[in-house]
Amino acid sequence: SGSMSDKMADARQALQIYLHSLPPDCFFNIVFFGSTHHALFPAPQRYGPATLEAATTRTVLLAANLGGTEIMAPLTMVLEAPPVEGYHRQVFVLTDGEV
Repeated sequence: SGSMSDKMADARQALQIYLHSLPPDCFFNIVFFGSTHHALFPAPQRYGPATLEAATTRTVLLAANLGGTEIMAPLTMVLEAPPVEGYHRQVFVLTDGEV
């Protein structure tokens, strides 16, 4: 969101640590949000070298360019999507706290 513009280096670093800490047998996605929102992948992807590379590449380009900090729509999108069969859904929110 726009309120994170001064904090983006910390957000990028935190997301990189998170991505490299995921367990090997998991599925993940990243939802970017502000006044609008979009997901990195159309659906959660299995964690592996290719998906880690895609997420890492996108994270390097992360910028506070989606306007305000509207969190309800992206959370609704995530929580209304069916979970990956056989896996529990976990949602982690990375924000500056101004939502």
